[in-house]
Amino acid sequence: MRRSPTRAAFSLVEVVIAVGVLAVAVAGVLVLLPGLTREVADMSDEMTAQRFPGAVHSELARAAGGGSLAGLAARLGGFDAGTTLRLVATHDGRTVQLAEDTSLVPAEQYFLIEVRAFAAAPLAFDTGAGAVLPAWVNVSWPYRRPDPAGGEAIETAAADRAVFSFAVALNR
Repeated sequence: MRRSPTRAAFSLVEVVIAVGVLAVAVAGVLVLLPGLTREVADMSDEMTAQRFPGAVHSELARAAGGGSLAGLAARLGGFDAGTTLRLVATHDGRTVQLAEDTSLVPAEQYFLIEVRAFAAAPLAFDTGAGAVLPAWVNVSWPYRRPDPAGGEAIETAAADRAVFSFAVALNR
Protein backbone atom coordinates (compact mmCIF):
# COMPACT_ATOMS: atom_id res chain seq x y z
CA MET A 1 0.00 0.00 0.00
CA ARG A 2 1.07 3.33 -0.91
CA ARG A 3 0.41 6.42 1.18
CA SER A 4 -0.68 9.62 -0.42
CA PRO A 5 1.66 12.53 0.20
CA THR A 6 0.46 14.97 2.88
CA ARG A 7 0.30 18.63 2.06
CA ALA A 8 1.26 21.24 4.60
CA ALA A 9 -1.43 23.94 4.80
CA PHE A 10 -2.91 26.47 7.17
CA SER A 11 -6.17 25.71 8.82
CA LEU A 12 -9.12 28.07 8.54
CA VAL A 13 -8.68 29.14 12.17
CA GLU A 14 -5.05 30.13 11.57
CA VAL A 15 -5.97 32.18 8.50
CA VAL A 16 -8.73 34.03 10.39
CA ILE A 17 -6.36 34.84 13.27
CA ALA A 18 -3.66 36.11 10.86
CA VAL A 19 -6.15 38.34 9.03
CA GLY A 20 -7.41 39.68 12.39
CA VAL A 21 -3.88 40.54 13.57
CA LEU A 22 -3.16 42.27 10.24
CA ALA A 23 -6.43 44.26 10.47
CA VAL A 24 -5.59 45.46 14.00
CA ALA A 25 -2.09 46.54 12.88
CA VAL A 26 -3.42 48.47 9.85
CA ALA A 27 -6.14 50.12 11.95
CA GLY A 28 -3.51 51.22 14.50
CA VAL A 29 -1.40 52.83 11.78
CA LEU A 30 -4.45 54.58 10.31
CA VAL A 31 -5.39 55.97 13.73
CA LEU A 32 -1.89 57.47 14.18
CA LEU A 33 -1.71 58.97 10.69
CA PRO A 34 -3.69 62.24 11.24
CA GLY A 35 -1.71 63.07 14.38
CA LEU A 36 1.59 62.43 12.62
CA THR A 37 0.53 64.54 9.66
CA ARG A 38 -0.40 67.43 11.97
CA GLU A 39 2.89 67.06 13.84
CA VAL A 40 4.89 67.21 10.59
CA ALA A 41 2.99 70.36 9.52
CA ASP A 42 3.65 72.00 12.91
CA MET A 43 7.37 71.19 12.70
CA SER A 44 7.51 72.58 9.16
CA ASP A 45 5.93 75.85 10.33
CA GLU A 46 8.35 76.08 13.24
CA MET A 47 11.33 75.54 10.95
CA THR A 48 10.03 78.32 8.69
CA ALA A 49 9.70 80.64 11.72
CA GLN A 50 13.29 79.86 12.72
CA ARG A 51 14.48 81.19 9.35
CA PHE A 52 12.96 84.65 9.98
CA PRO A 53 15.74 86.47 11.91
CA GLY A 54 17.61 87.40 8.73
CA ALA A 55 14.46 88.48 6.89
CA VAL A 56 13.25 90.53 9.86
CA HIS A 57 16.65 92.20 10.16
CA SER A 58 16.55 93.12 6.46
CA GLU A 59 13.00 94.45 6.66
CA LEU A 60 13.82 96.54 9.75
CA ALA A 61 16.90 97.95 8.02
CA ARG A 62 14.70 98.87 5.06
CA ALA A 63 12.13 100.45 7.42
CA ALA A 64 14.91 102.49 9.05
CA GLY A 65 15.49 104.07 5.66
CA GLY A 66 18.64 106.16 5.53
CA GLY A 67 20.05 104.67 8.71
CA SER A 68 18.04 106.70 11.22
CA LEU A 69 17.65 104.22 14.03
CA ALA A 70 15.98 106.83 16.27
CA GLY A 71 12.98 107.02 13.92
CA LEU A 72 12.68 103.25 13.81
CA ALA A 73 13.07 103.02 17.60
CA ALA A 74 10.14 105.44 17.98
CA ARG A 75 8.02 103.25 15.68
CA LEU A 76 8.91 100.13 17.62
CA GLY A 77 7.78 101.53 20.93
CA GLY A 78 8.71 99.43 23.89
CA PHE A 79 7.39 96.62 26.00
CA ASP A 80 5.76 99.15 28.34
CA ALA A 81 4.24 101.26 25.56
CA GLY A 82 2.26 98.36 24.15
CA THR A 83 3.09 99.41 20.59
CA THR A 84 4.76 97.11 18.13
CA LEU A 85 5.94 97.21 14.59
CA ARG A 86 4.00 94.48 12.80
CA LEU A 87 5.18 92.48 9.82
CA VAL A 88 3.44 89.65 7.99
CA ALA A 89 4.85 86.71 6.05
CA THR A 90 3.58 84.06 3.70
CA HIS A 91 3.26 80.40 4.68
CA ASP A 92 6.50 79.48 2.91
CA GLY A 93 8.32 82.41 4.59
CA ARG A 94 9.67 83.82 1.33
CA THR A 95 7.84 87.14 1.59
CA VAL A 96 8.17 89.28 4.73
CA GLN A 97 6.63 92.76 4.62
CA LEU A 98 5.52 95.53 6.94
CA ALA A 99 1.85 94.91 7.73
CA GLU A 100 0.95 98.50 6.84
CA ASP A 101 2.74 98.37 3.47
CA THR A 102 1.88 94.83 2.49
CA SER A 103 0.71 93.78 -0.91
CA LEU A 104 -0.21 90.40 0.52
CA VAL A 105 -3.91 89.61 0.55
CA PRO A 106 -5.16 88.55 4.00
CA ALA A 107 -5.37 84.88 2.99
CA GLU A 108 -1.59 84.87 2.34
CA GLN A 109 -0.71 86.38 5.74
CA TYR A 110 0.18 83.20 7.64
CA PHE A 111 2.86 84.49 10.04
CA LEU A 112 2.49 87.61 12.21
CA ILE A 113 5.82 89.12 13.28
CA GLU A 114 5.70 91.67 16.13
CA VAL A 115 8.83 93.69 16.88
CA ARG A 116 9.32 95.65 20.14
CA ALA A 117 12.24 97.68 21.37
CA PHE A 118 13.65 97.00 24.81
CA ALA A 119 12.43 99.62 27.27
CA ALA A 120 14.96 99.26 30.08
CA ALA A 121 18.74 99.51 30.27
CA PRO A 122 21.09 98.00 29.28
CA LEU A 123 19.25 97.03 26.08
CA ALA A 124 17.15 100.18 25.66
CA PHE A 125 17.97 102.28 22.60
CA ASP A 126 20.20 105.19 23.56
CA THR A 127 19.41 108.19 21.37
CA GLY A 128 22.74 109.75 22.36
CA ALA A 129 24.93 106.91 21.15
CA GLY A 130 22.36 105.50 18.73
CA ALA A 131 24.73 102.95 17.24
CA VAL A 132 22.73 99.79 17.99
CA LEU A 133 18.98 99.18 18.19
CA PRO A 134 18.21 95.87 19.92
CA ALA A 135 14.67 94.53 19.59
CA TRP A 136 12.59 91.55 20.65
CA VAL A 137 10.66 89.66 17.98
CA ASN A 138 7.64 87.36 18.41
CA VAL A 139 6.59 85.27 15.43
CA SER A 140 3.13 83.71 15.76
CA TRP A 141 1.19 81.47 13.41
CA PRO A 142 -1.30 80.85 11.92
CA TYR A 143 -2.16 84.55 11.84
CA ARG A 144 -4.96 84.27 9.31
CA ARG A 145 -6.78 81.23 7.94
CA PRO A 146 -8.98 80.96 4.90
CA ASP A 147 -12.69 81.27 5.65
CA PRO A 148 -14.41 77.90 5.07
CA ALA A 149 -17.43 79.80 3.71
CA GLY A 150 -15.23 81.33 1.02
CA GLY A 151 -15.15 84.86 2.44
CA GLU A 152 -12.22 86.97 3.64
CA ALA A 153 -9.50 85.26 5.70
CA ILE A 154 -10.24 84.95 9.42
CA GLU A 155 -7.74 86.11 12.06
CA THR A 156 -6.80 83.37 14.50
CA ALA A 157 -7.07 84.24 18.19
CA ALA A 158 -3.68 84.98 19.77
CA ALA A 159 -4.16 82.19 22.32
CA ASP A 160 -4.55 79.64 19.50
CA ARG A 161 -1.28 80.51 17.76
CA ALA A 162 2.14 78.94 18.13
CA VAL A 163 4.92 81.40 19.03
CA PHE A 164 8.65 81.59 18.35
CA SER A 165 10.71 84.46 19.82
CA PHE A 166 14.19 85.84 19.21
CA ALA A 167 16.23 89.02 19.56
CA VAL A 168 17.60 91.09 16.72
CA ALA A 169 19.93 94.11 16.64
CA LEU A 170 20.35 96.77 13.98
CA ASN A 171 23.61 98.69 13.57
CA ARG A 172 24.14 102.04 11.95
